[in-house]
Amino acid sequence: MLLFFAGAEGEDFVKILRDNGVTNALESFWSLKMKNPCHHKVFENHLLDSGGFAARQRGVEVDVVKYAEYIKHYDVKFAFNLDVRDIETSLFNQKYLEKNTNAYIIPIYHGPEWVDKDLRGLLDYYIEYYPYIGLGGIAGKETGKQNLERFLNYVFKRTRDKTMVHGLGVTSKKMLYNYPFATCDSTSWLAVSQYGRSAIYSENMSKVRNKRLNWKDRIFDDVIFYKNLNDEITRMWKKRGVDWGDKLDYDKLISLRKEAPTYKEWKEKNGK
Repeated sequence: MLLFFAGAEGEDFVKILRDNGVTNALESFWSLKMKNPCHHKVFENHLLDSGGFAARQRGVEVDVVKYAEYIKHYDVKFAFNLDVRDIETSLFNQKYLEKNTNAYIIPIYHGPEWVDKDLRGLLDYYIEYYPYIGLGGIAGKETGKQNLERFLNYVFKRTRDKTMVHGLGVTSKKMLYNYPFATCDSTSWLAVSQYGRSAIYSENMSKVRNKRLNWKDRIFDDVIFYKNLNDEITRMWKKRGVDWGDKLDYDKLISLRKEAPTYKEWKEKNGK
């Protein structure tokens, strides 16, 4: 498994990650203000997210044309689709980004699509044409707490160890132990700098450290914690016979990706 450190757009954060030997980072197009260069050549494994969800929370829409131009300009290898509330627009964006960039555009399957019987088949559609997909709405619990396990069981029963799955915003040890995610990402490592909360230290100890240390010094231990979590989960799944490797193979994934019809055409053909 590859755990991607998300939210590392700032140079200070990039330096902290690099100083600690982190090789996996996810950056947001929107957080980069749509104009700052990404660090895709700094990290061995790099993912670019549109930042569309965060932008919508602030009443801003990300432009798919500008997103495509950015991906193409910086020769980004892996980028997530610009998914929006309207599924037709999301599917249009997937095709647009594929046609106008050289990147592997990762489609995203969401909990609400699993709940909607008319859209549930999207997962099978993605699996047929894409060797690497993303799962969204897990961290935000869009499926509802009771349905989350059923949603993940449904997904991984189909993807098994054949289709690589990225968990957006996933660092729950229980979830990572129970499901063979190929990759995941989280901003949890930043909590100690943003909110003073640490994954390692108790609340009282965190308060002491917050007073004595600046945020740059506080963050180091949490970075190491999540690096170790990555290694722990990877070893565990290798023992179970699942090994996704330690690097995203662009050429391989591009070669395995198939030219997909529209979802509507696929549904009609397959009687979905």
